[in-house]
Amino acid sequence: MSDFSEFIERNGAFLLSFFGLLGGGISYILIFCLKSRCSEISCCGCKLIRTPIPLDQLNNVNLEIPNDPPNPV
Repeated sequence: MSDFSEFIERNGAFLLSFFGLLGGGISYILIFCLKSRCSEISCCGCKLIRTPIPLDQLNNVNLEIPNDPPNPV
């Protein structure tokens, strides 16, 4: 078990950067799929068939996260 903690201690910045880039890439792909006007998207053996949001309703979609999340009590 000490080998794992030494690995984390020595490579913590790399692991944090790697998982940050991985998460950013995944979120970019998901946003691309959401904004896409295609009804069928396939990549690397995965296939997504969906009904895209109509153009007149696309401007009403809000993807922003609120600045002040509610405080849990």
